[in-house]
Amino acid sequence: MKIFLLEKNYPIDHFGDHDFINDFAFLVDMTDKLNTLNMKLQGQDMLISDQYHCVATFQTDLELIMQQMEKGETPHFPTLSKRVGIDHSRYLEKLENLNIEFLDRFGDFKKYVDKIVLFSHPRLAEPIDMPIPLQRELISLKTDPITMECFRIESDLSILQSYTRLPKATYPNLKEHGMKFLSMFGSTYLCESLFSRMTYVKNKYQTRLTDSHLCDILRTSVTNLRPRLKEIAAKSQCQISH
Repeated sequence: MKIFLLEKNYPIDHFGDHDFINDFAFLVDMTDKLNTLNMKLQGQDMLISDQYHCVATFQTDLELIMQQMEKGETPHFPTLSKRVGIDHSRYLEKLENLNIEFLDRFGDFKKYVDKIVLFSHPRLAEPIDMPIPLQRELISLKTDPITMECFRIESDLSILQSYTRLPKATYPNLKEHGMKFLSMFGSTYLCESLFSRMTYVKNKYQTRLTDSHLCDILRTSVTNLRPRLKEIAAKSQCQISH
């Protein structure tokens, strides 16, 4: 960057400042970690339980990094670790402020941690920690080996498939709890994806596109279901020319 700016006849004195370069190295490493977390939180099939795991892992890593920074160690900052004369106390303060921000912004996760565990891993949930309507159903589920097999960690079934197979007559509250958390999303990724698709579809070459057409196109463009085109075509009658 320094060479590029010099070639443009735009010198920046900051690149000769030792503390500025150290701050810049810290920012490069920290931004990379935040970008990695951001990418993990996105995706069409991300459930609220998956996002909770990503955030909880990042916060635990952050606490580890803070402990190491307090000792004057930077093993998780590859760019910063190459620098000399590092003021570790300065960056420890930045990390502490970032940790406070995470605790504040993702505080809702802490409120629902027991319910998230019940949703994703019923085997690990304790009935005493659950609301009263769910307690007896959870006990029944834990002692039902056939139904509990659907929630086995090694199972090939997705969480959606597991709750789809859960008998509603026997576990009405657990099923409702599962469907509630399946419908939650912790990021705007799905909304932004739909908006991007709509922007692509609504262009100047499709001026006769009605609201009904747009709704149908958006439904088919964001769904994972695929129509059985051969069966549909077989049931249709070809237009015979006269």
